[in-house]
Amino acid sequence: MSGSFACSQCKATFGRIAHLRRHQKTHRAEKPYVCQFCPVASSRKDVIVRHKKNFHRDAMQVTLMPRASFPDDSDGSSQGHAPPQPDLQPVGLDNAALDYAVELDLFNFAATPFGETAGFDYTTATQPLQSPVNALTGNALSCDQTHFSHQDFASSEDADYANARANLVLYDINQTLADFQFPSKHAVHRSVHAFFKHMAPYMPIVHKPTFSIASVASPLLIEIVACGSLYLGEHATAAKMHAAAERVMFQVTQYESYSKDGKFEVWMLQTYLLMSCFGAYGGDVDVQEQSANVFPYAIKLTQDALKELDACPALTYRDWVYRETISRCVACAVEIGAGLASTHQCLTVPFLDASFPLPSHMATWQEDEVNWHGYTQQDDSRQALNTIFSGQKPTSSISELGLVSLVSMLLWRLCSFKLLTNSHHLDLYTDFVEKVERAIRIFDNMLQDQTTYDLPHPLLLSARFHLNTAVYHLYGSKILTEMKRLVEFPDEARLSGNAHSPKLHFALIRAAEALQSDCRLGISYLQRIAPHHYSPICTIACYEGGLLLTWYLMMKPSLSSGLESTEKLDQLIEDSFAEVEGLREANYNRQSTLPLVIVADLLSNRSVWQWPSCISKKLRKII
Repeated sequence: MSGSFACSQCKATFGRIAHLRRHQKTHRAEKPYVCQFCPVASSRKDVIVRHKKNFHRDAMQVTLMPRASFPDDSDGSSQGHAPPQPDLQPVGLDNAALDYAVELDLFNFAATPFGETAGFDYTTATQPLQSPVNALTGNALSCDQTHFSHQDFASSEDADYANARANLVLYDINQTLADFQFPSKHAVHRSVHAFFKHMAPYMPIVHKPTFSIASVASPLLIEIVACGSLYLGEHATAAKMHAAAERVMFQVTQYESYSKDGKFEVWMLQTYLLMSCFGAYGGDVDVQEQSANVFPYAIKLTQDALKELDACPALTYRDWVYRETISRCVACAVEIGAGLASTHQCLTVPFLDASFPLPSHMATWQEDEVNWHGYTQQDDSRQALNTIFSGQKPTSSISELGLVSLVSMLLWRLCSFKLLTNSHHLDLYTDFVEKVERAIRIFDNMLQDQTTYDLPHPLLLSARFHLNTAVYHLYGSKILTEMKRLVEFPDEARLSGNAHSPKLHFALIRAAEALQSDCRLGISYLQRIAPHHYSPICTIACYEGGLLLTWYLMMKPSLSSGLESTEKLDQLIEDSFAEVEGLREANYNRQSTLPLVIVADLLSNRSVWQWPSCISKKLRKII
């Protein structure tokens, strides 16, 4: 790259961006030597050299394979990560945000630090890149770029692909992807197609009508290809693309941390969200913990996104797409956070009580500019949730993703509340439980209006499963803790028949009804189609519901009191077992663990996502 790059503090100019970055560090008294694979920094070069040899040996030899567990068709290479450094601040988070995150234990998901992140914007056609990276690109990624139009469709694809490849150098500032082999034209197009067909329906943060591989930010495109490759069964490619996106975004995020303009970039938030989902469910449990170190970056950007929503109008179609994309990113950030909160111990986050316009309906989101009917004001998230907490149904129609975000906000609040208080704070506890119970009834009614016997819309199913998870945590939190400890440490954990809520019956009925529904649809059928149609976050409800029912069957002989009549519950369980006679006969002597047998079978498909199958393997060990 050529051109002049000026220091924002002393106005000194440099011919190369690397020289500018090195100069900027002198203003900040920062450690000048940084590991290219993680954020570890030092004032001594030999320390970084030794660090890379000790902790990134595989990454130095095979630069693009992450430390993940993938199916047998993967080539099995891995990339290590450095151990945590006590004084290490993740790049991209300012001191105030980091202090808040540490205070609320947001980083206490795992011991593995994260220093490489990826991001993606649906298309730069909605908003121009105004970051320091954009200063390097000039007008190459202008917001005025549109789809290439040629009479020959093949020529159009070739031109788009050529631009996509050329754009990568604009983001690979330090040329850490010198050995990276960009996928073929057909691989890129089929992966993007798979992403929009399978993942976008339940994670709709990329606007297909305005999407173009020629103009989209390269890290985002690479991460889309990674996600799409999962659905194609190309797990080795998915791993390489995911690792490449991480490394490019590490550079971008590190550069952004030096910027003073504070310009929000929606594509970075989009990428962080895709990265969080890929990392949380695309690998084994260790990879999920690693993903939890990605998510705080999304949290920080989500805070910025909320401020951006207050400043951006929706006068034109492109303005609306930009604003709507931000709303959808916030909604998906809440959903991912709720999923992590239900499987890890974490507290609330700064934006959980924030106000933002709920996303519009999917039919509106998918409209192109010709068919767009203009901007329609959406309900405010805080007002809608307060209305639901009061026991009333919102007067306006809530969209599919809006419903997911509201239920996820409820779940995340509930998981955070469990760590902040308990039944000893009687007044606070009682008031909160009453509000949640009213909200659950309203959400049930809203979902009941859209229930069909056939497979529902992916977003509606997500809302239903998240609501089930909320009920399980509201009434069966202690039991879930015991059962999860049993899954992790089968030789050490002990179960108690007395430590349960007096309203546990509601959670058990809910779990039994969910199991009955799955069994009636067909476990083998759901096992095959669910990974390709529904969010992997939905597997959490299946897992936790199975744990509750297994606890009930195991402890039933010793349950002395506290449960209402179990006749309905027993009938639901019996009806479910009748639908899986094969599994029932094969586990005749283990009827009390049959719910976990069913769940383990349901989650065993690892053709797309790997985390559910990891849970399945753990369950089979205790059955």
